[in-house]
Amino acid sequence: MIPLRLLGGVGGVALLIGAIGGWQVRTWKAHADEAKFAAAATAEREAITARYSAAAQDFENQRRDGEVVAAQVQTRIKEVYRDVKVPGDCAVPDSAVGLLEGARARVNATIASEPGNAVQADRAAASAVH
Repeated sequence: MIPLRLLGGVGGVALLIGAIGGWQVRTWKAHADEAKFAAAATAEREAITARYSAAAQDFENQRRDGEVVAAQVQTRIKEVYRDVKVPGDCAVPDSAVGLLEGARARVNATIASEPGNAVQADRAAASAVH
């Protein structure tokens, strides 16, 4: 017959080995979960970065286009007022009125089309009525 102490000692060692093995397996699982989380976070960060980069590029394109239009308008204003004799009542020439009305219409359309600009759109609509 196997002595009780030996049996208890072997059982204790087996229990200790099982606990250490379980601890190690749990550590491996935790590292795998961390790796999955890190990969998901990296993918999400890259997607967000790409979305914001695209929005920034769109903004820069619109800004550049706006600068071109502003330069063209500035050139036309200079042409309109270059050789104009200013009347005594300081009235704006008809060619300048059309130019200014077109610029005002473009600005109002831009303000009204931007999302989240309900207040500015209401103001633009009110100023267009007046």
